[in-house]
Amino acid sequence: MRTPRYGSLLVASVSAVLALGTGPLSAQGPAVITGKVTAEGGEVLGGANVVVANSNFGAVTAANGTYSITIAGSAARGQQVVLTARYIGHRPTSRTVTLSPGTQEQNFELRSDPLRLEEVVVTGVGEATRCASGARRASGGGRIR
Repeated sequence: MRTPRYGSLLVASVSAVLALGTGPLSAQGPAVITGKVTAEGGEVLGGANVVVANSNFGAVTAANGTYSITIAGSAARGQQVVLTARYIGHRPTSRTVTLSPGTQEQNFELRSDPLRLEEVVVTGVGEATRCASGARRASGGGRIR
C-alpha cells in the first residue's frame, strides 16, 4: 500500500508559516497606549483629553479615568511622540513616548491650577463665564466686538 506524500509537505508548510510568524512581519502590529488620568489626590478624571501632538490620534477618558489610543502600521515603530493630558481646571501634562508594537501604559496625574478654573461659554448673543463655584458672569455683545 502506498502512503501519500502530501502529509510531510503539509507539516513542512505549517512549520514554515509558524516560523515566519515570529519574525519581522509580526512586529508591524499597532502601538496601543492605555492608561488612567487622575487628579493629585487620586480622584479619577472622566472626560479628560489625551492627545498625540501634531496628529489626529487622541482619546477622551471614560468615567473611570481610563483611555486607549491605537496607532496602526509603520507609524508605530520607534517613533517618538508627545502625549498630552488636559482637563478643565488642571495644568496640562506632557511626556515623550517611544512607540513600539504592543500595549504600553502611560498614566497621568494632573495638578489643579486655580487660574484655569474658569470655563468660557460663548453664546449666540453674548459671552458668559462660569467659575468653579457654578456662578456665571455675563457681558453684552458690544464687549466682544
